[in-house]
Amino acid sequence: MTEWEFQFKTALEFSAPVTQQVFSLHCLPMTDAVQRLEAFGIQLDPAAGYELRRDGFDSWVVCGSCHEAHTRFVYTAHGIARVDLARRTPEAPNPVLRHPTALTEPDEAVCALWRSLPLEGKSLRAQAELLNHAAAGALRYTPGATGNQTTASAALALGQGVCQDYAHLLLALARQSGFAARYCMGLIPGEGATHAWVELALPEGWCGFDPTQDAEAGEDHLRFAVGRDAADCPAERGVFRGNASQTMQVEMLLRQR
Repeated sequence: MTEWEFQFKTALEFSAPVTQQVFSLHCLPMTDAVQRLEAFGIQLDPAAGYELRRDGFDSWVVCGSCHEAHTRFVYTAHGIARVDLARRTPEAPNPVLRHPTALTEPDEAVCALWRSLPLEGKSLRAQAELLNHAAAGALRYTPGATGNQTTASAALALGQGVCQDYAHLLLALARQSGFAARYCMGLIPGEGATHAWVELALPEGWCGFDPTQDAEAGEDHLRFAVGRDAADCPAERGVFRGNASQTMQVEMLLRQR
């Protein structure tokens, strides 16, 4: 069991005053068999009312609204969470996690990569490790080469991407093999931004694989949201009234207690 202290801070800057901002935030670690959110605090600036809900994949969502005019909106979540992989248990995965999405639909190149892998006769865990290694080796980590809407197929064609693209490619390969697989958004130790990896449903339960690092995801990977792909796991989603563009700055921290 590992206990973590986290901080999840995001500042939204608007080019002109906006009002009636409604927001939905994935800014708290999940609570399930393996993870537990022990304590937390949330600060919103400007001050705004909010409530805590769960989305369709049991991730915590902070929902609220800010009606007054503002050009900057900052939300900060901090607290303590625990990860204990010894508590992992088998569970029936959501059936939608076995099917491709718009971001993970395999094209012929992805299918060819999958067919090239010596999966036959291997255990499910060995298959998962091989799929993770294949996704890791298919891309070169290149910030700025891709965007939020880049598909797994497009990233493979480029041969470049960031953690989101590595995760989408692994999702495409894993689902092609029949695995239930889910995208994970969260934090790993240190300071920086959010990270993405994948969990596959194995007989012992959900097991994490990080293709960006070509390794398994252990107790040093703290999940804030899971879903079919990155579109289900945005750190921030919302609408506002006003003729303004929006930019975002993030400041994340995860350190062991």
